[in-house]
Amino acid sequence: MTTQALHTFAAIEEARRQTILKDLSPTEMTMIAGFSIHWRDRQPLTILGAMRTFDRLSPSTVHRHLQKLRAQGAIDVTPDTVDSRIKYVIPTPALLTALETIASAAAQQAAA
Repeated sequence: MTTQALHTFAAIEEARRQTILKDLSPTEMTMIAGFSIHWRDRQPLTILGAMRTFDRLSPSTVHRHLQKLRAQGAIDVTPDTVDSRIKYVIPTPALLTALETIASAAAQQAAA
């Protein structure tokens, strides 16, 4: 790993510690990363879909982490407008701000 890569990684970690992501476990960070692919591509992500996204985690484990992410203000759950049994996992404005902070720190370090 190059010195520049180490500096970039350190900048990302320092930025993460200044956001709502500071208290998330590695598993929850991995979940956010996986969910971000759906959100980036504007694909709706249901709770059931979220549970199926991670084949190495049991559905109950994913559900427990979803509850923690929601309690920490990283995600929200919104019902479908047609079928209220379907719930969608969406990023909160606080999460989007945190991700932007991290992306900005990485870009600044890469430009240095």
